[in-house]
Amino acid sequence: MRASSYPRLRRLRGASAILLVAISAGACSAAPASGPTQTQAAVTQRPPGEATQAPAPPAGTWTGTITLHGVIAIDKTEDGSDGDPGSTYYDTYTKHDVTQTDVTDTYTITASDPEDLTYGIDSIDLGGSAANAGTTLERYTTTWKKQNSGCTWTEEDGTETKGPWTGTGKAVGSVGFNEDGSYSIDIHPDISLPNGEEPDGPQLPYRNFQTITDLSAGCQGTGYDQTTTQGPIVWWVSSFLGETDVNNIYSNIEGNLNPANPGSTVDGSSTWKLKLPEMTMTITWHLVHSGQIVLPHS
Repeated sequence: MRASSYPRLRRLRGASAILLVAISAGACSAAPASGPTQTQAAVTQRPPGEATQAPAPPAGTWTGTITLHGVIAIDKTEDGSDGDPGSTYYDTYTKHDVTQTDVTDTYTITASDPEDLTYGIDSIDLGGSAANAGTTLERYTTTWKKQNSGCTWTEEDGTETKGPWTGTGKAVGSVGFNEDGSYSIDIHPDISLPNGEEPDGPQLPYRNFQTITDLSAGCQGTGYDQTTTQGPIVWWVSSFLGETDVNNIYSNIEGNLNPANPGSTVDGSSTWKLKLPEMTMTITWHLVHSGQIVLPHS
């Protein structure tokens, strides 16, 4: 009996040990961890080949000048007649038109880029000061050789406006840029008064006159000379921006930058000969950016 029971007891002990090991392993795997634990943050990976956007450059500032110079230099003479040759009231005349006008608009420019340059500089608003100075002589006369049944005489009829002037205002305008490097500039003065109204402009001496000379014997005649005020033929040259010239080309301020390397300066010069008034208009612009110009892009 004793000999046969020993091996069975030994087998039971072995089975019990295996069972205890299995239970202990299960308990260890099921038991929650005690104490603080550290978790790893999730890492977001960018798909291969996806482009990254470069940060937008900081907004910059602009300074510079825009100058418009207008010149009219006309001196025309024209001969003609009135009536039938040989008749009692046949007259001859000489017209003499003189216009000598020289005007300059000077804009001292300040401006700032838009705050967000992620897609470049589409346009900027121009500010600053505006100054205007000019002088003019506008004299239009007709000299007649007249006669009637009893008298002959010389008669000169004419008008004259002359004098200098100056003026000031605020610069108002814009510069628009395109992706290909082309640009356009608009500029004009704000000369409004504090009440919002615009002034009449410079008032120069204006004469309206008639003189009678070379009266034949026994004839009498008197002329007149009236003086008031009137504005010049051209006040601000800027008011003629966009007009067509003698070649039907619009007088717009335009230019081109190198799209690969636009640099930091916008400058140029253009000249037009306008139809009316017959003025040669020259515009020069020089605007400097505080850094590299960033053209608009998608």
